[in-house]
Amino acid sequence: MGIVSPRPFAWVCFILIQLMGLSTVPGLRTVAAQENSPLQSGIEDFQKGLYLKAIQNLQTGIQGQASPPPEAYFYLGSSLSRMGQYEEAIAILKKSLALLPENPEAHMDLGMALFNTRRYPEALAEFDKAIEYDPENGAARFFKGMTLKALDRNDQAISSFEEAGGIDPDFLQLARFNVALLRYKENRWDEAKTLFEQCIEPDPASEIAETAREFLKLIETQKPPKAWRAAFRAGGSIDDNVTLQNINLTTGLGDSISFYQFSGAYSFEPVKTYTLGAGYDFFQSIYDSLHQFDMQAHTGYVSAAKNFGGFEFNLGYTFNYIALGNEDFENIHTLSSGINFELLDGWFVDLTYLLSFKDFYDIPARDAKNHSLRISNYFILNDEGALAWATYMPEGEITRDDQVTYVAQNVSTGIEYPLPLETLKTRLRTSYLYYYRDYLFNTPFINTERIDYRNQVSFEIIQPLLDHFDIIFQYQYVNSQSNLLANDFVENVFTLSMGATF
Repeated sequence: MGIVSPRPFAWVCFILIQLMGLSTVPGLRTVAAQENSPLQSGIEDFQKGLYLKAIQNLQTGIQGQASPPPEAYFYLGSSLSRMGQYEEAIAILKKSLALLPENPEAHMDLGMALFNTRRYPEALAEFDKAIEYDPENGAARFFKGMTLKALDRNDQAISSFEEAGGIDPDFLQLARFNVALLRYKENRWDEAKTLFEQCIEPDPASEIAETAREFLKLIETQKPPKAWRAAFRAGGSIDDNVTLQNINLTTGLGDSISFYQFSGAYSFEPVKTYTLGAGYDFFQSIYDSLHQFDMQAHTGYVSAAKNFGGFEFNLGYTFNYIALGNEDFENIHTLSSGINFELLDGWFVDLTYLLSFKDFYDIPARDAKNHSLRISNYFILNDEGALAWATYMPEGEITRDDQVTYVAQNVSTGIEYPLPLETLKTRLRTSYLYYYRDYLFNTPFINTERIDYRNQVSFEIIQPLLDHFDIIFQYQYVNSQSNLLANDFVENVFTLSMGATF
């Protein structure tokens, strides 16, 4: 989900702000203002970095003239941009360019205002115009690289960064740093290492150089990403009310359970922007007394994903086989398609449509087709790994038996937060699930439509051990309410497990 940085990535944004806050624009061609004291004062204030005062004088000067010169709008728009008033700046800079379209500095400042409002394609066009009118403008080439980077056109961004560093020595170190950062993001460790080392050379005492040294230390600890992953987990639970949600069965009995689980996955990138993957998961639970609920589940999946312009499109197929009490119980085929992207800095969105076909071996009346749309939001809260999420999922299930055909609303949210215990690296995770199901046809036992509500709260303590192992304690509380008495219950489950991931 982005670059792992030894410092908050806002530091790079700080450099951008510093660059945009320069009191003069490289290569600025000052056009003499007409005899108008407020305009002259406004331009002088701009050149001194007094942008608020410049705005006041320039606005007064413009109002005092029937046909203000283009440079008056240019300096006003640039001052507004430097004060963070980007929308106002964009409108004013466009007026300046309507009067003097060949002004590269106006195109440059308009491009930066558009960049800061995330209007990247428009910003790119303005930086290209600035370069067209001033081919030696290193700042325009640098910010063109930043814009291409934001559009995930990394190879073109690198070319633009290299051009900026070659033209303007003031941008050499920062351009090299951004190229190294892109290679680091792509896990091209050797190239990133060389580039970070080159980044230090122009000014070894700068903060950019110091950050490059931190990345070099981080690269030394990195291992090339492996194509495969394997995990194993085993543990035990105490359940005070054993239920089987698949068929809405509540026993009212408590029992203790032992379980173990194994999963493996393999993924690779046959082409840089494509990812293919496959995986398998095995789960087995064994009850002390209620052996008819012993569950064995096999899950296999294949997936394909493609990155395009900051969006990842994916397709997948999953097969689930479930045995209950050593008897065939159910299999599920699921097709999925989705898209995920970063909406804002640290805010990621995943939209997925799922179509499932459920087949019950001994209860054919429960065979069903399920449609659902999952809308998930993930929020990175800090650089220490704190994460929050919120998901909304409407669904509809059509079964052979009309009385269990339903529509549902599902809402879940949660947060995972590392405790400030550096040596232990303990993490807390808590989540909440609410769902509402409206069964669309009469249920004979109650002679009306059945409606279910469920509130489910989960709390976990995750304690890593060594490099690959962890211990997890989980408490889960379920409160199910229904006008069908058999599905009206409260359940408490306590689980302790140990796992390993490689």
